[in-house]
Amino acid sequence: MWSDRIDTAVIKLENGRYVFLEDTLHVPGIGYTLVSIKKLLGSKLIGQFDAHCILFSRRSDNILLIKAKMRNSLYIVS
Repeated sequence: MWSDRIDTAVIKLENGRYVFLEDTLHVPGIGYTLVSIKKLLGSKLIGQFDAHCILFSRRSDNILLIKAKMRNSLYIVS
């Protein structure tokens, strides 16, 4: 596995909206978008997590945007 460029990652949310994360590494052919929690929290989001899920809300109005559940030791955004 290797990274070939730095780009903007686009995450489509269940409500049809999108979150854009700038300066993320692109790994071709991986089939998933791997995102660091630090990167999400640095993008105007607030994170709350436990052993089963992570919730990310917009800092400005506390609206829930992303919910990720733990699966195989990774938090997966469905």
